[in-house]
Amino acid sequence: MTEKTDIRDSDEKVVEIEMERLRTFTNHPFKVIGDSQMIELQDSIKKYGVLNPLIDRPRKEGYYEIISGHFLWSLFAVAMNEM
Repeated sequence: MTEKTDIRDSDEKVVEIEMERLRTFTNHPFKVIGDSQMIELQDSIKKYGVLNPLIDRPRKEGYYEIISGHFLWSLFAVAMNEM
């Protein structure tokens, strides 16, 4: 088995953030479209959770703004409301 190498910069870190502190990036150019793939992924999230991290940035107002992962965030929010 090969050893994993940490390629993060010294100022980068992985943290868990409460859902209530996440906000979408308002000028994000992509839109989330509901289709059959979205339903499949939504079912997977219900079963396994979100396995890919979101990329966000802290805001001075005390919340975190999602930079990458809007699609997963949308699916997770829907899946949590249906549980």
